[in-house]
Amino acid sequence: MCKSLGIQKTPPINIHQLSSSVSKSSSLPSPHLSQVLIPPKSSSLPSPHLSPKYQFSFLSCNTYKFKVAMNCNGCSGSVKRVLDRLDGVQDVDIDLPSQTVSVTTSLPQDTIFQTIRKTGKQTEIIS
Repeated sequence: MCKSLGIQKTPPINIHQLSSSVSKSSSLPSPHLSQVLIPPKSSSLPSPHLSPKYQFSFLSCNTYKFKVAMNCNGCSGSVKRVLDRLDGVQDVDIDLPSQTVSVTTSLPQDTIFQTIRKTGKQTEIIS
């Protein structure tokens, strides 16, 4: 199992709200807080919060193993290309002599299975 970055939609963090909650609960003397530069709310500067697309959380990954009918580097290359295009795929390891494909991903096993099958290769789930 591994950890990979995934996007999680969460409410934006507002610096103005954060600074007011810190000043109420902080044990620091207030002169330290007065030295923090916070742009006024009516400023023409960009909004002082993080966009949801930049807020990340950790998602668990699994490694799935498949038996795939591959006879040459072209076959294995096509399987690798379609898997590498999927968001959520961390690693693809192809062993051509044993015709096995190991995929480390945060995606469901069936999504990986169906993606490999779309290449036209006979595919079986090993684990």
